[in-house]
Amino acid sequence: MKYFSSDTYIFENNFFRISESGFWKLTKESEIKASSKIENIYIDSPYFTLIPNEIADHIPLEEKKRFISNPETDISYLEDKISKYQSMIYWGVDKKILSAIKKKFPTVNLKHFCESIIMSSNYDFKLKYFLGEKCIYIASFNNKKLILVNRYKIENSEDALYFLLSVIKESKFINEPFNIEHFGIENKIFTSKIKDIFPNVEIQYDQQSNFKNL
Repeated sequence: MKYFSSDTYIFENNFFRISESGFWKLTKESEIKASSKIENIYIDSPYFTLIPNEIADHIPLEEKKRFISNPETDISYLEDKISKYQSMIYWGVDKKILSAIKKKFPTVNLKHFCESIIMSSNYDFKLKYFLGEKCIYIASFNNKKLILVNRYKIENSEDALYFLLSVIKESKFINEPFNIEHFGIENKIFTSKIKDIFPNVEIQYDQQSNFKNL
């Protein structure tokens, strides 16, 4: 992940700006002024899916909505094309959050949180995960192509390990020499469990994204 001072992250209902030294910094919403130079806001939301361009235009709007939520969910639906993967991300955000953002930052680009994870993929057989307190994002890549990306609700490191192993299996990495990039909270117990199962896997940790250290 690349961090820019013009970016803001809304993750697990908290606001984060990027400090001058390039680290995630917890910020109160009231401290973010409308005059702040913010170009992109990446929003954490469980409602999202990626659809290949060749079929996206042929899927009715209501069907796209059913992909990510039920009709009773009070969300607004957004979409954005990701040319890097010839895909469209279709996602939902709470209407109150969307209204507040648009009122304060009418010209900002709204992006789903997963976009900050998947845009760099210049490698083969790689897993990337962003660990939070209540969720984990996991993306897998093969031959510089995105295989999958998903958000999983977790309660502990055992849950996170279960979903990570599921993605490894689904991505057919079991017999491949893959590596891992770890973002978000530093959890040494979690990483040690991964190393116990895959002792030859290299795990690179991005300390700048450890928002619990700030």
